[in-house]
Amino acid sequence: MTQSNAHNIHDDSVASDDYPQFEEKISSFLHYKQSFILHPEMWASLKLTEKLEWNSVPFGVDPSHVPEIMGVYAFVLSIHQDFFPINGYIMYIGKCGAENQSTNRTIRKRYTEYLKEKVKLKRPRIYDMVNKWKDNLYFTFAEIKKTDRIGYTEDQLINSIIPPANAADFKAEIRNFVTLAYGY
Repeated sequence: MTQSNAHNIHDDSVASDDYPQFEEKISSFLHYKQSFILHPEMWASLKLTEKLEWNSVPFGVDPSHVPEIMGVYAFVLSIHQDFFPINGYIMYIGKCGAENQSTNRTIRKRYTEYLKEKVKLKRPRIYDMVNKWKDNLYFTFAEIKKTDRIGYTEDQLINSIIPPANAADFKAEIRNFVTLAYGY
C-alpha cells in the first residue's frame, strides 16, 4: 500500500511532514479537556428539604433576563443543538443572599459580577470557565425564600456534585480526595 492510499484510508491522519498541524490538533484537544468527578454515592448523599425550581439563561445575555432573587446558582456546560440529547455538566455552584454573607447580593447582581470576571482575571478557574466555554455555558438559578437555608443548600449541592470549578468549598471529609482527584 502506498503512502497516499494509507492517507486516504485514515482521513484524519496527518502525514509525517505535517507535524506542526498534528501539534496544533493535539493542542486544540488538550485545551478543551475537562475533568469531572462523577460519584453516584455522593449524588445519593444529597439531602435537601425542599425541591428547587431551576431556571436558566445562556451566559452572556443581558442581566435583565436574570431575576432579583436570592438562592443558589450553577454554571452548566451544555450543548443545545438539535442533534444532541439533553445534556449538561455542572461546572460551578454558588449562593446569593445567605444570612452569613456581609451583603445580600441577588442572583442578578452575582450574574453581573461574573460578566465582569469574563474580562478580568480574578479567579483562574472561573475566568477559564466563562471564557473557554462561553458559547455553551448556561447560568442556572433557583430561588430559596428562606435565607437561612441558602448556605446549607449550596453546601449540599457542592458536596454531592463536586463541580470542577469550585476550589476550596468542599467539606473537610472529602476536600483532600477532591484536591487529589482534580489535581488542584
